Amino acid sequence: MVKKDTDKPAIKKVIYATEERQALINRKNIVEYDKYLKSRISRNSETKNTTYKQYKSSFYIWLCFLAERYDNPFILDIKFLDDVFMDMMDDYIYFLQDELGNNKKRINFHCSAISSFYIFAVKRRLVRFNPMQNVSRMERANDEHIIDSDFLKKYEVQEITSELMKTINEDYTGNYDIIDLIIWKVFLDSTSRISAVHQLTLDNLQYDEARHFAYFDNIREKRGKITKVVIRKDTYDLIMEYYIPWREKNNINTNDLFPAKNGVDENGNATWSQMTKES
Repeated sequence: MVKKDTDKPAIKKVIYATEERQALINRKNIVEYDKYLKSRISRNSETKNTTYKQYKSSFYIWLCFLAERYDNPFILDIKFLDDVFMDMMDDYIYFLQDELGNNKKRINFHCSAISSFYIFAVKRRLVRFNPMQNVSRMERANDEHIIDSDFLKKYEVQEITSELMKTINEDYTGNYDIIDLIIWKVFLDSTSRISAVHQLTLDNLQYDEARHFAYFDNIREKRGKITKVVIRKDTYDLIMEYYIPWREKNNINTNDLFPAKNGVDENGNATWSQMTKES
C-alpha cells in the first residue's frame, strides 16, 4: 500500500554513541550533564521520556565525538570554550552531516540539545556565556522534505481491515496475528500519535455505555496534555472478545496494550514487555 520512491538515496543510519565510545567520555562531563537532566526533569517531569530522553541521546553523541576526536575536554572549561569551541562545532556539524548522514532538521536538534545544557550552565553561573549563541544553525531546515505522505483510499483501508480481520479465526495461517489487527484498528479509529498509542494499557480502557464508544483514559499527549484516546465500539468488542483471550492463551502478563517478546524465563516460556515506539 505504500509507494516507494526509487529516485531517493537510501537513508544512512549509523549508531555512533556505542557502549565502547561512551566508556571513553570524561566522567566530569557526565556528572555535569546529569545535574542538568535532574534539574530539568524535576521541573518538567512529563517530558522525561520524550524531549529529555532524546536530548540525552543527542548530547552523548557529542560527548563521544569530543572523547574520540578532541582529547576529551571538560565541557565547562573556559579555555575549551574560548579557544576550541567554535572550530570544534564546525567540525561537529560537518561530522553529523557527512559521517552520520543527518539532515538539516536533525542537526539543528543536536545543536539545541547542546545549547539547552549551556543555557542551564549560565543560569547556574557555571560558565559566563552560552557558546552556542554564536553557532549558526542550518538554514532552511524546515524546507527539507523528510517524510512522504501516502494517503490510503477507502477501498484500500477496507482491504487491509478485511485481511487483518482473518486473524480472529483459529484456522488462520497468514502472515499476521491479532495484535496487528488491534494496532491497525486503534490507529485508524483514534488518529493518535505514536507517543500516545505507545502508552495505552488495558487498565486505562473504558467504555461509555451512553454514547457507545470506548476510550483509553488519562493518556499524556505532546507538551504534557492529558487526553483520551477514543476507539469505536467494534474495536472495543474485538479487544474484549478476541484480543484479551488471545493474550491469556499466550501467557502475556504485561498490562501494556501492545506487548512484545523480550526473552524466555527459566522454564522456557516467553516473557513480555511493552512494545517499543520503533516497533
